[in-house]
Amino acid sequence: MKQFNDHIRAIIFDLGRVLVKIDLKGGLFRYYLRDHPASTEEIITQIFKDEPFIAFTTGKIKPLQMYRLLQSNYRLNISFEKFVEEWCSILTPQEGMEELVAQLAARYVLGLLSDTDPLHWQYCQQHFSILRHFTRPTLSYQTGLLKPDPRCYQQASENAGTAIKSCLFIDDREQNVDGARRVGMQALLFTGVESLQQELKNLHLI
Repeated sequence: MKQFNDHIRAIIFDLGRVLVKIDLKGGLFRYYLRDHPASTEEIITQIFKDEPFIAFTTGKIKPLQMYRLLQSNYRLNISFEKFVEEWCSILTPQEGMEELVAQLAARYVLGLLSDTDPLHWQYCQQHFSILRHFTRPTLSYQTGLLKPDPRCYQQASENAGTAIKSCLFIDDREQNVDGARRVGMQALLFTGVESLQQELKNLHLI
């Protein structure tokens, strides 16, 4: 445990389902579920295989193009403005996380590594004050890379100004945690705010 603590200088967070909640059965996902009833984990797996989603999240298409693709693919009969509203309505605060992040910000460099799109990022910036702690985020729609591509973690560590071996990465998906470990980061799987707090205490990081 002590060896883990000795060299951690930066803590890098995922955004969705870590810093903020995502309702994967709400918003526009209900159109997807209309044709593909699935569990939350099955939804996530399918989303990250969906070509329009991947293109939007890696910055290859713009919001209006994404809207038109969804109109065509899912019989989406709503205005672009309503699309934006529905697209972002799945994002809500993660209770207890802002206090934990503020506590960590006093002791560590904080970083952000997220597979996200411009609409979600803009919405989060406007509605979640927790993001004030993250000055150089690493965002997939800007980098064109999705986790667990090794280059994601390298870029995140560079943006945090910290060597990879001195970074701790926190994500809710096992494959992303494994990806971080493969490039030499320490990493924790996020399962909830209280369990994360306990893990950080066990590691003497708080």
